[in-house]
Amino acid sequence: MSTPALRDAAVAVLGAGSWGTALAVQFARGGRPVRLWGRDAAQVAHMAASRCNLLEEPSGGFEVSDGIVATTLRPFELLTLRLTR
Repeated sequence: MSTPALRDAAVAVLGAGSWGTALAVQFARGGRPVRLWGRDAAQVAHMAASRCNLLEEPSGGFEVSDGIVATTLRPFELLTLRLTR
């Protein structure tokens, strides 16, 4: 894979806690499509509906941009997805 293609590649982040969400936000700010995996279905549903991860940061939370898709798919199922823009 060439360097420009790698720079534009989609990203899967495993873990929707504060670190995982912050990492996903940074990748999305860079213009990359992101799948953010979380094991807690209620938390993932909340993030999808509110576009914010307040469960991890009650003092303000993380805004979850449209470039981030939160999912509860099993991590090995993420490997079979083609992450596209």
